Amino acid sequence: MGGLQALRQNCCHIASSHLLQENEEDYNFEFADRELEHMPAIVNFCRREQGILVGKGNPKKIKTVSDFARPGICIVNRPLGTGTRLLLDQELKKAAVRGRADAGLGIHAVAGLLNIDFVPLRWERYDLMVFKERFFDANVQNFLGLLHEEPFFNLAVSLQGYDIQLSGRMLFPKNNEKK
Repeated sequence: MGGLQALRQNCCHIASSHLLQENEEDYNFEFADRELEHMPAIVNFCRREQGILVGKGNPKKIKTVSDFARPGICIVNRPLGTGTRLLLDQELKKAAVRGRADAGLGIHAVAGLLNIDFVPLRWERYDLMVFKERFFDANVQNFLGLLHEEPFFNLAVSLQGYDIQLSGRMLFPKNNEKK
């Protein structure tokens, strides 16, 4: 939500977003439509695997968000309004769980970098949003161009839990959308 608010307040040219919609099938569109006066151009940055970060060897044997309700479990939560927090809140609601656990939500790449274990939940779409009047600015285009460069691909491949098949692809407006 912070990225959308910064974009709305003209504090940035590009905002990133990975906000899971209520239908749990798509990301970002409903939030952008609700928070912004005009829909921005939406370009995919990547897909990344979200899950539960747990200690090495998963000592509490956490397999799902439902396990957070077990006695003796303590979680680290994310700030309100973040995409990861929205995902956790939706998963807790589905599991009818309230409580704490010896885990926290995060992305697979972080687990790999910290050498801790990871329990996958879902792949999320991580997008970049740009107001159409800024889209063709040279600096914006230079940045978006990096998504098609070999160093970007090499870095993504070196990290666990990233999928860059859609990276750099325009998601909105679509070619068949009315302008």
